[in-house]
Amino acid sequence: MDRKIIDFFRAAFPFALTLFLWRGALGWINPAGLLALVPVFFCTFIRPTPWFVPFGVVMCFLVDYRADTMLFWTSVYCLCYAVYGFQNVVDLTRADNDGIAVFVLFFGGGALVLSLPHFVNFTNVFRLVWTVAWECAMYLPIAWLLKRVAHD
Repeated sequence: MDRKIIDFFRAAFPFALTLFLWRGALGWINPAGLLALVPVFFCTFIRPTPWFVPFGVVMCFLVDYRADTMLFWTSVYCLCYAVYGFQNVVDLTRADNDGIAVFVLFFGGGALVLSLPHFVNFTNVFRLVWTVAWECAMYLPIAWLLKRVAHD
């Protein structure tokens, strides 16, 4: 009986962590709940978790809603999932350093495209650099936590 409860909490942890990171949106630390994209990416591409793809779509939609980006992150996520599903050369489950390089391409590329119309002053460029650097710096601790709870 105790083992079933522990297994339930291990299975529910990625979902709960994603909701917590989205809900914990704070100004410059977690703008619009963008840190929720880390477990969405990790549990979809690096360590595939059952039932996480539909949840990831919903979470990307919620990030878009909070950030007023009109389905941008949802589209990027679905596009990356479709491209990853149609190819058979790259296996992200074996990526080095928990796939941080691929996450940098995913998030950095998306943030760059999203910020292109706003390169009018230094403040916006600095905000883009800070957001990408912070998101990528927080990737490894969150990935470590997800792996530690799952005992991978």
